[in-house]
Amino acid sequence: MPTFDDSSVAGSLVAGFPVDVVPVPPDADVLASSATDVEGVPLRQVTLNLSSPGTVQEVLDFYTTSMTAAGFAALPGSVPGGLSGQVAFNRATPDGATETLSVGVLDTTDARLVTISGQVLPPA
Repeated sequence: MPTFDDSSVAGSLVAGFPVDVVPVPPDADVLASSATDVEGVPLRQVTLNLSSPGTVQEVLDFYTTSMTAAGFAALPGSVPGGLSGQVAFNRATPDGATETLSVGVLDTTDARLVTISGQVLPPA
């Protein structure tokens, strides 16, 4: 059986995942997550993949509300090829770094597949 880096896990949130910044929507199933410190900066590279029964707009609204409440600002963007919806966020840290997160949603027949990826401060 193959071994995997302990900074990622399938089916749950990996230890050290910043759930206060990147929460999981109600009724969503976590497919995989990762959290790795970025060398040379006080940020952590994170990825969250999940499946949600909510509509594309409900998922985007959930993350817009959550991330805006956490101090992020939504950036203007477009829907890249293959995705049903996307929104990007950023915020400045007290030490001048910039945290960034991107939320992409693919609409399938019976669920929305969601990927959140970016760099944020590690949980305190």
